[in-house]
Amino acid sequence: MMTEFKNSAVEPPGRNLPAAYRYLSTVDVIKMTLVLVILLQKIAIPGTASAFSFSFLVIIVTIAQLMSRGMLVDIRSLMCLGGFLSVGVLSYAVVATDKFSFTSFALAAVIQSFLIFRIRLSRDDYDELLHFFVKIMIILAFVGIIQYFSQFIVGNLAFALDVYLPDMLLLKGFNLMNPLYYGSPTIKSNGFFFLEPSFFNQFLAVAFVAEFIRKARVAVLALFIVASVLTYSGTGLTMLALIVPYHAWRQRKFGLVALGVVGVMIAIPLGGMLELNALTDRVSEFSEKQSSGYSRFVGVIPLLEYALHVRDGSLFFGRGPGSVQEYFLKVSFGTFDPTWGKVIYEYGLVGSLFYASLLYFAVGKGQPGLRFPLAYTYLVLGGYLLNPFITGVMALLVVWPGTSEEAAARAPYPSPDQFEEDGRVQFRVLKARP
Repeated sequence: MMTEFKNSAVEPPGRNLPAAYRYLSTVDVIKMTLVLVILLQKIAIPGTASAFSFSFLVIIVTIAQLMSRGMLVDIRSLMCLGGFLSVGVLSYAVVATDKFSFTSFALAAVIQSFLIFRIRLSRDDYDELLHFFVKIMIILAFVGIIQYFSQFIVGNLAFALDVYLPDMLLLKGFNLMNPLYYGSPTIKSNGFFFLEPSFFNQFLAVAFVAEFIRKARVAVLALFIVASVLTYSGTGLTMLALIVPYHAWRQRKFGLVALGVVGVMIAIPLGGMLELNALTDRVSEFSEKQSSGYSRFVGVIPLLEYALHVRDGSLFFGRGPGSVQEYFLKVSFGTFDPTWGKVIYEYGLVGSLFYASLLYFAVGKGQPGLRFPLAYTYLVLGGYLLNPFITGVMALLVVWPGTSEEAAARAPYPSPDQFEEDGRVQFRVLKARP
């Protein structure tokens, strides 16, 4: 069931909207939002102690605007979100920990609410949106390549936002400038606008999949790979290793895979020049406790073991929102809380069940092309439960557009006779047609 929330004082779509907004289609609004969310992700809102980026604000404003156009709320997702948050409240009453964070709980409530909405997009509109996303990433791939090589000529100017922007305008808590290795003068490419090289790498990987399943232009795919290599991050490559073989087999694009193998063989002699050992040597990080690879993919296991051995209800209801920080203080090595691990640790098995249901109805019922790439990125490659940027982009590209069946069955455009005579929109519930 989907509910269309329309305030009785809101006019039908197109009326009393700003002129610049009135003539934008819904897909144009989504495209504009996507650009702003990507470009403003590392710019902090003044007065927030550099804790919130403008990307967060852009998503909130977009939701408010799209609700005036008849944005839908998926009741199933809303109920799952309500159950998930209820477990967060329950954990505060059941589990004895002083690390419960009301701020973390409030952020989870707001950011996860991005996943309960749906909009009306035709198949052609969605194809246009994907094509636009690929075009954005083509431009940013060139920006990232130029940024990497220009640092040897202009120095820190290649990372102007990270170096010269006032601290109050830079989002805190991210490795904005990351050297190839400790003591290296060379900085990994972060695409100028991205929070970290790993973020840039992950989005290049998602764009690679979007291009691969559609036009599969060799030059574009090669561009994304080159830009990914210059981030010296392997996170996005793990996703490509999982998803590209599947699409290559399904769409019979074996020639592209063979071409990719040839490209790797040609690139091997250039490894020394580009210091590719800084990337290939990271394979050994899975066994090194102080490494990024161990922290991201392995460090979560002892974290969950700790939660399972605490006999105070943590197994079922978690340690409470924000409580993962208590574990970080107990270990001597660097650790990390990927989204899936954070959910289990802080919300327990019951909360995880609600959250898995939320993702099923939100992402699982979303557009199929990028469902797995973005879900894998969101759940495995980062601690993104409270990250409005990653969650917002997943909502824009997968969740909000929904599937064509959902759009057709659950979201018919309102006809003129569905409005009151005075032009105000009625509150109504949309049920799937049999």
